[in-house]
Order: sequence, then C-alpha cells, then structure tokens
Amino acid sequence: MPPDVARATAERSKKVADRRPAAARGRYSFERLCAFQRYAETTSYLRVAAVSLASIMLPLAIILFLDAIPLQDPYSGWANNSSVWIRVFAGSFLLALGNCLQLQTLAPEARLGGWKSLGVGLVTGAGNCLASAVLARCWVFPVPFLAILTMPSWVAFFSAGFVLAVGRSRLTQSAQLKAQLSRYAIKMSIESTMLLVYAVYSVAFSTLRGWKQLALVCALPALKFVFKKIMKRVVVDLEDLVPVVVTTIDLFNAMYQSKCMQGSGSALTTVGIIAIDLVQNVYSLQQLFKRLRQVEAVVSDELLADGVLVYTLRLARSPERLDVDELAKLQVRSCATLLVSDDHEAVLKRLQLIQDEAAKRQQHGDTGGGGASGDSDNGSVSRPTPDAAAKHTVVGPSARLPPTAVVPWTSGADTSTSGGQQTHKLRSPSRTWTKLLLSGSSVQPLDTTERRVALTDKETTKALQQILELLWTCERVLLVEYVESAIPLLTGVYLTALYHLPNAKYYPGVADMDPGALRSVVASILVYALLELLSLGFVHLVLARRFQLSPLHQLAFALESEKQLVQGMLVEWVTVILQFTLTHYGVDFSFRFDWIASKSDAGT
Repeated sequence: MPPDVARATAERSKKVADRRPAAARGRYSFERLCAFQRYAETTSYLRVAAVSLASIMLPLAIILFLDAIPLQDPYSGWANNSSVWIRVFAGSFLLALGNCLQLQTLAPEARLGGWKSLGVGLVTGAGNCLASAVLARCWVFPVPFLAILTMPSWVAFFSAGFVLAVGRSRLTQSAQLKAQLSRYAIKMSIESTMLLVYAVYSVAFSTLRGWKQLALVCALPALKFVFKKIMKRVVVDLEDLVPVVVTTIDLFNAMYQSKCMQGSGSALTTVGIIAIDLVQNVYSLQQLFKRLRQVEAVVSDELLADGVLVYTLRLARSPERLDVDELAKLQVRSCATLLVSDDHEAVLKRLQLIQDEAAKRQQHGDTGGGGASGDSDNGSVSRPTPDAAAKHTVVGPSARLPPTAVVPWTSGADTSTSGGQQTHKLRSPSRTWTKLLLSGSSVQPLDTTERRVALTDKETTKALQQILELLWTCERVLLVEYVESAIPLLTGVYLTALYHLPNAKYYPGVADMDPGALRSVVASILVYALLELLSLGFVHLVLARRFQLSPLHQLAFALESEKQLVQGMLVEWVTVILQFTLTHYGVDFSFRFDWIASKSDAGT
C-alpha cells in the first residue's frame, strides 16, 4: 500500500469551511503544509512545467475549436445561422460546466460528480440556446448584447439542472449545503457584476483616444482592488482556498488589459498599461519581501540550514518546543481535500489533540486530569487511546542526539532521578506539559558571523505563524504572476491563430487588422507576459536561495491540488470573454445597432 493516501474529507471540510472568522489570517494550514512538502519532494521540474502549461492549454484549445466552426453572415437571419446556435449551446454548456467544477470544491456537500456536472451543463446549454433562439425569432437577430440579455435565462436553466442533479429534498434538508450554496451564489453575483462593469469599461475605453485612454487605464487597478476585497470577504472562511478563488479577479483584469492593448492603437496607452502593471508587481513583491524579512528576523540557524519546509514540519513534530496558547490559533486541517502521507496524518492528529486539550482547559479552566474531549476550531477527530501513545525513551543528562532528532512529547510528565538517569512517567493528558532538557546536545549552530539568540516557546510559535503566513502570501503572489503571464500569452497565441481563420472578419478589431498591426499588438502583449514571467523567476530565485523553497513547485502544487477551481475558472471566463465581441452576439459599443434600423426600414 503506497504511503500517500487520499482522505475522505467531506464531513471535516464542511466543519472547517462553514466557520466564519472575523477576518482572514492569511496562513497555510498544517495539512496544506504537509501536502505541499510531499508534492515538492516527489514532483520533478518537468512535471511542474507540464502542469503550468496544461492549465492554459484546455481553454485555448476550446476557444480555437469554436472559432474553427465557420459562421454564416449575421445579417442573413437567425434561421440561416446554425453555427452561431452551436456556439451559444457550447458557450452556455462550458459556463455551466466551469461552475460545476468549482462547486465540487466550494460546495462539497452538493456531491456533484462528473456525470452530474455534465447533466447540468447539457440542461443549461440546451435551455439557454432555445431561449436565445426564441428571443431572436421574436425580436431581432443579432440580439443586442446577447450574452448579457440572456444571463437571467442561463441562471434559471442552470438552477433547474442543479436542482435535478442534487435533489430537492437534499437542498431543503441540508443546512451545510444551504450555507455553501449561499456563499457560492454571492461569488457568482460578484463575477456577474464584474462582467457588466468591465463591459461598461470597454464601452468607455473604445470611445476615448490618446491620453484619455491612458487615464482610464489607471482605473483598472482600483477596480481590481475593490473586487478582490469583496471576493476575499466572501470566502474568508476558506483560508487555504482564498488565493485561488480571488485569482478570478486577476484573470478578469489580465484579459481586459490584453483587450485594451489590442484595441488602443496607441503606443502611449500600451506603455502605460505595462508601466501600471510593473508598479503593481513591485508593490506585491514588496509585501512578499516584508514577510521574508519578518521571518528572517526571528528564525534560527536550524531553519536556514534545513530549509523552511523541513524546519516547519520538524516543529510540528515537536510541539514541546511551542507555546500551546499560540499553537491553538493555527489551523491544522484544510478546507480542501489534499493528499498527505501516513506519517504526516499522524502529526496532524497529534496537533489536533493538543488543540482539543487546550480548548478544553480554556473552556473549563481546569488543569487537572481528564482526557482530551473538547472540540478545537479545527473540527473533531478520533483521539488516540493511551495504549496507542508513543513510547518514551529514557534519556540521560549526557545523552547526545543527532541534529535532526526529535524528542517524543508527553502531555505532562513526572520526572524522577534513579541511578543518574531521568525517568518519565505519563500523567493525565490535560496536566501541564513539560519538556526534556538536554545538557549535552550535539546540535551546533551554523558558522555565521553572528550567533542567533535561542528563541522562547512563544517566539518559536510566532516564527511558525510567520512562516505559514509567508507560504500563504507566496502562493497568492505566485498565482497572480502566473495568471498575469499565462493570460497574455494565451491571448497572443489566440489572436495569431484567429487572424488566419475565416471567422476573423466577424471580430471587430481583428477584421480590419493588417499583418503589421497584428505583429505590433502581439509583441506588446508578449512583452507584458514576459515581464510577469521575469518577476515569477525572480521570486523563485530569492526564496530558493534564502529558504531552500521552490516557488515553482508551490505554483504547480496550487494549480494541481485545486485543479477543479482553476480549470473551472479558466474554462468559464476565457470562453466567455474572448468571444464576447463576436458580431453575431450583437455587441455594439456605439449603441446605434444599425441592423435593427435596417430591418425596420426593410419592413416598411
């Protein structure tokens, strides 16, 4: 049996996910730390590169496949445009499927498997396609801003398909599912609002020229900041998932920045977009390096020698080195389903036992006997019995341990001396905890110009908290850098391919583009992507040198461990935004809608 096991986390996830702390602490959970350490040890750089590329290949392949289907003249009538109805069905289906993939992580109580997700997608695609065709038949084709006007129809059919897949009785009886769906509904409303806001932004941008366009571009960071704050508050209780979920805002921003660079026609605007992005990158890196300095100010030589992951997991295995009250503030279990080894699972259960015991003492104010039975804020787990406790070795005053040795911890111990040796007797687990003091340890400090002062238990735990915050911040920055480099790269490849397809004439901004203009636009977009890649490489080099941490592995870990969220988000919005301006979808930022007037004149 392999050491890595997939744990069933549905019950524990809902206990963790449905708590709503006052504010996000921005720290890794111990479980995510263990899963990341396992991933970093077992994953090659080749796989890291493959995961990073594969994440954007699927949405790129989908949108190119749709544009490879030849379209008919949009002014020949709705009945003569069978290809566009195929696209409406496919777009509605993919949007529903992307949401179902995200619901598998954000609403695990719904238990949406692959087949149920496909069913919801088919119901939504067929229903919304039919509603769009009826609207075109009864009114006009192309329907002005079809994607926006049919949004209520899409929501209605998606809701109907979801109810059929999950079951009405389950929706009405499960309080956990109601809470999870309520949170997801708010998330969807934020994304819908973003779509409308950015559509209005596109209208304003297309009507301006020169420095006025550049001034409007400066509003993009403000929009991104506001939407990220709102989205973060919605998923604040899903601490391990906040970086991935909030990346949706960065996806929108990166796509619209690329669209602005495509439609600006001004070198000043293009340079301004890149400059604004550079300023945002510098600010993000400053926040990350602030975390680095905080950790470096309190870390021991042990961390610098062994690396941040090894050091942190060693502390997790040695709770006698930590302050119990501070340890109780940390998150043990993740709200996501992760792969951890059997050894790490034992460490997690032990930490939970400590937190349960601390919670019981805090609740009852009792330091006397009794087993750990209180619930911590990390969900309840099965407690080990006294017979299953680790055996304790007798250690004398002159004993010397290797640098990586971990002294077994006991929940309080009576120490007596017999024959020059210290012996330890287990007391009841809720008594005061003690540590085994070694007078002859072989652990020696590194050869540094300045020896670091030994940390107290509380300082060590504070350092542990700061390391978990550093890992969380690092993942957030890496995901932003990845999205802001991958999306421009995807857009550049897509524009180049679309330019040579017959459907290019139906995309405003591409139809009248000559080869020289195409090269200029694609070059600008790729420069934007290259700058993001350079900052990503810089972060990797700094953290690898200082803390023996591989941010590239951490990025691939986030993309792979939360692949439902990432793929759902990319499939959902790449297909929607890139085909949003298609002529058949009635997008006219001048709001003249000349084809409606032409139809009226023809009717008279």
